[in-house]
Amino acid sequence: MYDVIHFILQELKNSTSLVLVAFTVMSAVLICAFLICKRETRSFPWKKAILLLLLAGCTGIMVYATKFRQGEYRAVNLHLFRTWREAWNNYTVDHWANVLLNIVLFFPIGFLLPPLAKVFKKWYITLPVCLGVSLLLETIQYLLSCGVFDVDDLFTNTLGALIGYLLCMSVLSIKKSIRGALLNSGLFLCLIAAISSIFIVYEVKEYGNLPMAPAYRIDTSKVLWRLECPVPQESASGSVYRTQPRTLEDCDAFAEAFKQAIGTEYDTVSYCQNGAYYMDHGLDENGAHFLYVNYKDPGYTYSHVSQNDPIWADAERHEVEDALSAYPLPVPNCAEFSADGDGWYSFAVDQYIQDTGMIDGILRCRYGTDRKIYEIENGLCLYTYYGEAKIISAYSAYTHLCAGRFYDGGIFEREDPSVVLVTDCCLGYEIDTKGFYQPVYYFDVASEDGTYQNKIMIPAIR
Repeated sequence: MYDVIHFILQELKNSTSLVLVAFTVMSAVLICAFLICKRETRSFPWKKAILLLLLAGCTGIMVYATKFRQGEYRAVNLHLFRTWREAWNNYTVDHWANVLLNIVLFFPIGFLLPPLAKVFKKWYITLPVCLGVSLLLETIQYLLSCGVFDVDDLFTNTLGALIGYLLCMSVLSIKKSIRGALLNSGLFLCLIAAISSIFIVYEVKEYGNLPMAPAYRIDTSKVLWRLECPVPQESASGSVYRTQPRTLEDCDAFAEAFKQAIGTEYDTVSYCQNGAYYMDHGLDENGAHFLYVNYKDPGYTYSHVSQNDPIWADAERHEVEDALSAYPLPVPNCAEFSADGDGWYSFAVDQYIQDTGMIDGILRCRYGTDRKIYEIENGLCLYTYYGEAKIISAYSAYTHLCAGRFYDGGIFEREDPSVVLVTDCCLGYEIDTKGFYQPVYYFDVASEDGTYQNKIMIPAIR
């Protein structure tokens, strides 16, 4: 949660220039208004002037978040709460900051409008106005191709305005009605508690979330499903494994061992959200080296950019293994070796059970005729046994598939198949946001005409 707050504060800091512009313009207008009032010997409404100045600053921040913070793209999301579910499934700073930032942006609007004008003390006036402003911003984003027209943004913006409105009315109602103040403050605290409970539930629940879990239900009402493989109806239990997440110190230690193996010195180290980068930008004849180390599992990627174009080698397994033996995390004997072409070689292990747990994943590397490794993509991990969990039956998972409760990156919706064949069902594993290797069902599906083919994952733990 601290990382999310830090990210939001950083984004607000980045909008300082627009805020200063908005303040400058509004200050100039207010100064002119003050001078006019003074010349005409009229009192100047300082309270409203300050509120308008604050609103100008909030407007500058919203303009930054709407236009300048986004890239050049256009999209539409009409699935309510999709953004919230994606944030829950992925549970990263970026995903949650996108949700919470939209609440924070409109909190000041809801807080500042009631004291600005009496009409805004009515919730049925303030909230529609805030919703209208949000709708205007979303439309601008779409028309200028600088973001997503998102119904979730409309909801979260209005929610932020409601929270600000309730807090303001809690203060304004104290002198007039203790009952009204208690009601508004109670509703305010309930909303804060509801949002906070999301993060509390995550911390207390045993397993993490699956990033590839569905965020919304796909409309499959017009699809004819044909089952061509057995799907048992009996519920069962599935083994759960886990890997030890890395700390920053673990990443540094791994990078130090890797540095010794490749014989270089890092000139740049960067700690990011999901991993750490260690870089040697190639200031000498050894070329450039780039290492990325994951936090939540033992995976890593490495690339060596040589000053001379390497020649890729046709090699035997023992030759590639000898070259890899110098690097951390050696290749297990149970790995299946294959040549992928263009210098790429793979070592794959499919759920190999041993006394200490399970080995699963693929390690790919690129090997040159000079017997050097130029690239490594290591997804080969050792998972220790954690325990057994109750899982749904394969048939229940199939019903979830037919009901559109799956995620495939939007491919299904774009292809819009009318007849889908389910050709295989098997139990596999996916790593969750807490480092657990959860059992999941994989379905091989294809449209009748062959234009759509995919492997779809359905979560298995109840």
